[in-house]
Amino acid sequence: MPDIGLFEAIYSARSIRRLKPDPVPEELITAILDAAIRAPSGGNAQSWAFVVVRDPLQRQQLGAIYRKASDIAEAIYAARGRPPHLSEQQFVRMMTMGPISGSIWARRPCC
Repeated sequence: MPDIGLFEAIYSARSIRRLKPDPVPEELITAILDAAIRAPSGGNAQSWAFVVVRDPLQRQQLGAIYRKASDIAEAIYAARGRPPHLSEQQFVRMMTMGPISGSIWARRPCC
């Protein structure tokens, strides 16, 4: 994996919703987790807890849990209406992205 500069990484980062079904190599998982523990945390608490889920059935079950929580959060936000700091377009986008995120949990690549 090529190294890129900080600003290139920040400016070129995009949200990914379509993932390849290929297994993720153990070395890459280790490198990602190593980078994650070096990220800043609130109050420098560094209370990391990472879970790597390899089993497709467990990913499906997590997807169902995520979807249920997402549906609850969506109902709460919908009942409150658009907050003043968001434009109508931002609010609509926020309300439509949660269900999409939940639907891809079960299709995440197997590690």
